[in-house]
Amino acid sequence: MLKNIFQRSAVIAMLVGFPAFAGWTVTGDTKASFKAKTTPMGTIEGSTQEMVIKDDGKVVTFVVKLAKLSTGIDLRDNHMRDKFLQVQDFPVATLEVPHESIKIPESGSSSGEGKGTFTVHGQSKKDVPFNYTVNKKGKSVEVTATLKVNVKEHGIDIPVYMGVTMKPEVVVETSFSAESK
Repeated sequence: MLKNIFQRSAVIAMLVGFPAFAGWTVTGDTKASFKAKTTPMGTIEGSTQEMVIKDDGKVVTFVVKLAKLSTGIDLRDNHMRDKFLQVQDFPVATLEVPHESIKIPESGSSSGEGKGTFTVHGQSKKDVPFNYTVNKKGKSVEVTATLKVNVKEHGIDIPVYMGVTMKPEVVVETSFSAESK
């Protein structure tokens, strides 16, 4: 379940891209991560650097490969990938963001809210809100984004293991750097 959440988070994070990503090259590492609360009190966190960003001129699509999503505990990772996210059937999470949803400043920092279509576990939800920040310096930008995903809305069972239950709402964060050509 945690892996499902992380995968969704990674996808969402990737979708918080650029309004006109064509002409930009991703530089350095990309990162998608998730944080889920559990009951009794606790938190599960995971991340991956397996993210690809595509742009067709109208929509920026962030694709997060879920097979390498890691929480740091092998058994939990296996349960998340195999039982909850079912990565063998649903290997990626995606976020599709229309160009008009993101604004890149001429220089300096800009923050905003956008909406995109988030798909994970074979189920899509439109108009998923996210918050983003873009820092532009010269030809370089640094992008961070955050969104909240309810895994139940994507047909993912809520993970329960040894009396610990994950809450359905997961916070997904992503970050990457890019440079204009």
